[in-house]
Amino acid sequence: MNDYSYDNLKRILETERGRKLVAQIKEGYSELFEGKPIERPSYADFMHIFDEGGDTRTCDLIDTKRKLRFFCLQILSLVDDKYISDLEEMIDEFCSQYTWFSSYHGRDNNNQSFNYNQIDLDTAFMSALLSTTYWIMYDKLRYDIKVRIRREIERRLIIPFENNPTYFGFGGGERSNWVATQTYGTGLAYLYVFPERLELVKDRLFNSLDAYFSGISDDGYCTEGHGYWAAGFNSVSSFLDSYVDKTKEDITNITKSEKILKSVAFGHSSILKYGYGIPFSDHQDTVEQKITKSVGHTLIKRVFGAAYKMYSAYDESDLFTRDENGNLVTNAIVRGENGYHRILSIDTFEEDKEGGIVENSTYIYPIGGAYIANRDKYSFAAKAGNNAECHNHNDIGNFALYVNGKRIFHDVRSHKYDAIYFDEKYRYTDEVFAASSFGHSVPIIDGKRQTQGAKFAGEIVESSDDIFEVNISGAYDLDISTLKVRYELSDDQITVKYFINEPTSHSLKLRFITVEEPSIGADGMVDICGVSFRSVQNLPLEMKKVEYLAHHVEGIAYTLEFDAGSVQNGEFEFEIKI
Repeated sequence: MNDYSYDNLKRILETERGRKLVAQIKEGYSELFEGKPIERPSYADFMHIFDEGGDTRTCDLIDTKRKLRFFCLQILSLVDDKYISDLEEMIDEFCSQYTWFSSYHGRDNNNQSFNYNQIDLDTAFMSALLSTTYWIMYDKLRYDIKVRIRREIERRLIIPFENNPTYFGFGGGERSNWVATQTYGTGLAYLYVFPERLELVKDRLFNSLDAYFSGISDDGYCTEGHGYWAAGFNSVSSFLDSYVDKTKEDITNITKSEKILKSVAFGHSSILKYGYGIPFSDHQDTVEQKITKSVGHTLIKRVFGAAYKMYSAYDESDLFTRDENGNLVTNAIVRGENGYHRILSIDTFEEDKEGGIVENSTYIYPIGGAYIANRDKYSFAAKAGNNAECHNHNDIGNFALYVNGKRIFHDVRSHKYDAIYFDEKYRYTDEVFAASSFGHSVPIIDGKRQTQGAKFAGEIVESSDDIFEVNISGAYDLDISTLKVRYELSDDQITVKYFINEPTSHSLKLRFITVEEPSIGADGMVDICGVSFRSVQNLPLEMKKVEYLAHHVEGIAYTLEFDAGSVQNGEFEFEIKI
């Protein structure tokens, strides 16, 4: 039941599950926030991120705390009016905030200020939080604070949307999860705060959703990876859920679309064993949280009548946990989460039917260019694709392997989101290990890495339950056409084979990436967390430790580089025994 009303949400909080949620939120709010000053980023906190060596994390940490505080108050103010004044203080704080831009989005071309004609991702998130609060708590909030919400949303979001043809900052060509999130935040502003203007922009909102859907392959594959698929589809579902609730309009042209339902199914297939999501592109590959996933899961189910299956069953007990110092910290609340969505999710989740262990399976995406296999002892994924995908890494032929909860071979996720990472002069160079093909388990030919661009692509040669073969020669700006990689899967072994047959010789190094420290035996056998790995041809091996900047932390990876020398034709085989 997608009823975004005060009475319905209050009803849910009076159920057994609702009372458990409230008890956790009260405990968390009391210890973390009650009676304490609101965290306030200064002007300098924002602007120093544009300086040389500027760091986004200070702002991120402050913003995360503020959003968590607001999340708690959205829920608590429904059960006890004493929290409404605290809720209003937070609303006033957000309305007074220098900018709603995130610390690493929205820069102008000179990297000196924010582009105020653009609707940033976090501008949209803030709009969604304030708009739903405005609607649900309308009869409880002071008149003045409601006026402030209207003024700030109009200034920061409505005016740019209605007056700037590139309102989402991408010249009309963007197709990533960003455009879904921006549509969500903008759409909720019209639904809940400016409904009298909805008809003026309805076509633009749905055209934006169409742009997002156009970035998904016809077979449902999302090149951004599982995490960004979830961000995009959660945003789409949130907007459409509210849209139907408010307008009662028929949107079955979207919710029954074959392609879109295939992408909902991708959300299921892209969850691997041990709670990981398919790791390609910028997906932040950490173990999926139980309760967090239920929020998006139930939203998608309400809208599309189908949902991706979560890795773990629902569990209300883990919203907060304690760190090694005994401090209370969040465990399963995502930054900027809407408390009202959390309430609806506990009402619509069917515990006896949903969640559980990922079953053995093989999923092949011939258009998107990916292969996913779950077996008793491991999960495996490999890709073809092209080097101009959303959140692109140069990674044609790359693969990932998880065994016993460990990342045996791994896509190292994204670099820190900074100016270098979003500048193509640097993104695929030694400056950015995470996006360059040097940071992936792919060959190095004539000392060169793969090249960025849509024409640099892989071609699937063969795919079945246990075989995935890709011609990867097209990913390199070189005069080669026959370099292929073939993965053969069995119950307890994966064989990786590289083939080359060229008219002239090329130097060939075969590189593999892991984030677990390997040990190398005297016989050349490599051990990674109990998984053995060897070159059948016993090629010379060099191992290096690489320190790099990851999305939020400093990262460490290990490269295993086998030197095949100068070759014209040949087959090179590697065995991974599990």
